[in-house]
Amino acid sequence: MWLMTAFGFFSIIQKTPADTLLTIRAPVKSDLEALRERYLPTLSDIAEDPETEYKFRAKASREEVAQALARIAMDIDYTSFKDRTKEMRGSSAARIYGGVWEVLWELRDG
Repeated sequence: MWLMTAFGFFSIIQKTPADTLLTIRAPVKSDLEALRERYLPTLSDIAEDPETEYKFRAKASREEVAQALARIAMDIDYTSFKDRTKEMRGSSAARIYGGVWEVLWELRDG
């Protein structure tokens, strides 16, 4: 699952079929730190590996991730995701998110 929030971008996976924890990956360490601070205090230590697709990763239980996702949804109080991203992360991040939106727009029907 890709998760784009105004405070960070994440890829959430079950690394192997036997894993009981989900791995939450991010290209930016501060995104995982914000996730921990705001919604997922039980997030494991953040590991760094510059040789992987996502440089930073941490783990949490499926239940804890689900509860964090619910809290994230409950905190939505803005009318513009791009504006909130700019407010929280700055113009550069908002521009990058806007670029992702433009690429995904190509998926539309018709």
